[in-house]
Amino acid sequence: MTHYLLPILLLPGLLMAQDFDSQVFIKNNYGNMEDSLLGQLVLDSLQKYENEGRSFSYHEQNSIQSDDKKLKVFQFEGEFCGAYCNPYHLSQLRYENSSSDDAIYFQDENILDFDVEKIIYMAPKLYLIIGQQWGRIRSVESVWGYRTVLLELEKGMKARFEMDVMTSNLVELERPRAELKYHPKSQRITYLYDYYEEEDLDFFTVSGEYKFNGKNFELVNEKREDLKVDSGSNN
Repeated sequence: MTHYLLPILLLPGLLMAQDFDSQVFIKNNYGNMEDSLLGQLVLDSLQKYENEGRSFSYHEQNSIQSDDKKLKVFQFEGEFCGAYCNPYHLSQLRYENSSSDDAIYFQDENILDFDVEKIIYMAPKLYLIIGQQWGRIRSVESVWGYRTVLLELEKGMKARFEMDVMTSNLVELERPRAELKYHPKSQRITYLYDYYEEEDLDFFTVSGEYKFNGKNFELVNEKREDLKVDSGSNN
């Protein structure tokens, strides 16, 4: 543990800065301590300074590594409150690019605005990222499910492919479904979700499949079927 001592002794001064930059802090301290400690120190500072005068707050942190161990995401989750409160995510990405001696860092608050659970290498500078998401979109409705993004790390970061698989508490079932699964051997994504059309009070299930073609995901098939609901169900 002695090799952690110096960075930790220096941390109080670093964390006192009012203009705290989580990306710079991670870059300067990465490798000097366990990821969990590094993430916690960033979270502590975000909680202390970033929340002041803002309509959001941070409350959790996590770090996830890709299966090829070249991409790591430090994620800080909070809550943003406007008319309703919804999850908010700040992500700091560290990418060990084979064409450079130095790791590349990216900051994101939009593309990965969900709980990242898996990072899967697909091709050079392409990663499939899967996780869960939820939110309250109006006073009577909450939604939840999965989000997947094919993240491209070429001259910055962008989503080459993205998909939401969501359901709602307004679907009149005891347990509305939202399912998404990646199949590594066939490089396919399968999905299923229950949803509705409010105008016609029409409930339905959508299921389908995407396949990776080496550069992107292409739709293989999708079908929609009427859904028999539980009348009077309370969600």
